Amino acid sequence: MNQRILSTTKAFLAAFTATLLLISCSSDDNMPVQTPDDYGVISFSVAAEKSSVRTLNYEKYSREKHPDNMGVFGFFNLSEATDEDKLAANTILDNVKIVNDADAGTWKYADSKDEKYWAQYIDYTSFDFLGYMPYQNQNTTPLFTPNAGTPETFTLSFSVERSENCALPLIFDSRQAPLICNVPVHKNSAMGEQIVLNFDQTLTGFNVQFEIDPSMDKIRHFRIKSVKIFGDKLPVSGKVSRTYTWNNTQSTWTAGEITWSETVFDKVEKASPIVIDYATNEETAEYDKTGKTMIVKSDKYRQWGNHFYAIPDAAFNPTIEVTYDVELEDQNGNNVITRKDVTNSIVLSKTNFSAIQQGTPGHINAIRILIKPRYLYVLADEDKAEGLLLVE
Repeated sequence: MNQRILSTTKAFLAAFTATLLLISCSSDDNMPVQTPDDYGVISFSVAAEKSSVRTLNYEKYSREKHPDNMGVFGFFNLSEATDEDKLAANTILDNVKIVNDADAGTWKYADSKDEKYWAQYIDYTSFDFLGYMPYQNQNTTPLFTPNAGTPETFTLSFSVERSENCALPLIFDSRQAPLICNVPVHKNSAMGEQIVLNFDQTLTGFNVQFEIDPSMDKIRHFRIKSVKIFGDKLPVSGKVSRTYTWNNTQSTWTAGEITWSETVFDKVEKASPIVIDYATNEETAEYDKTGKTMIVKSDKYRQWGNHFYAIPDAAFNPTIEVTYDVELEDQNGNNVITRKDVTNSIVLSKTNFSAIQQGTPGHINAIRILIKPRYLYVLADEDKAEGLLLVE
């Protein structure tokens, strides 16, 4: 019995010794590199600035409201990249296209060859990522560059042009509106966590709202039938830019204002205006979905159509042309048209709309139009009175 135990013990010691010898003879170079699961692909998610006001509040990404792709830049030790050569040497991602996967609800590399992994950069001390939306293939000039003479300051610039996918001068589909990063996302180690990019709107937003003068509401209301825009100088392309400066003491990024330059303008003729399509903005009887008209009363301003966006420009002064019917409600509760297809126009200018901020990116301007005739009229007046658009 003792002999059997001794034999088993010797076999175990021999196996243990062989294992120790194998470990002691193995060099670090021959050992496989083991990395934690979180050292996977460098991945991203998106939040976008709320469209109602110019604030630092961001909302969850929506494929129905925002572009479905973006250009992303990534760097290690970015604050040390004070010239273009150093920046190139420290680049992880250089305007790489990242697309939204509608089925998975995640963001992925458009080309798998562009994928980068955290394990490739575990020896570096800091990382910064930023981007813009939607992606543009601009290989002729660098989109992200260090500013000469201002250490630790960088500028992101990209061009925006009218195209099939960008219906300037007025963009009605917010998915076409270009967005730019709020500030770069800074990380101190390659821990593999997802990078959340916050984006700001680069365009100025508008919507058109109507109300009638309270003195008329008892006997008349107005039925809006169409709203059109035209003008001599509407911006159709330009370059949007933003600077970012790294504060080494506080270890934070600050962002400059969103600016536009190299703006090109075009004329939209009155004979072929831009139409603001009807849209139901609230479920009330004032919105006629079948006839695509909107009744205007004096109880509040009602919006015609959806928001639209334009390149910020202080001289953005298009003409807004409105066509409407004037209606009387008879004793049976039926609407009787007293004047049909009245057309008036007003210029979007500081004279008429003192609060409008045409040159402010990200701001949504409510163009509030008060409809007020020169004097009250009744059916017997026929066409002697002229409907007049005035501004509150």
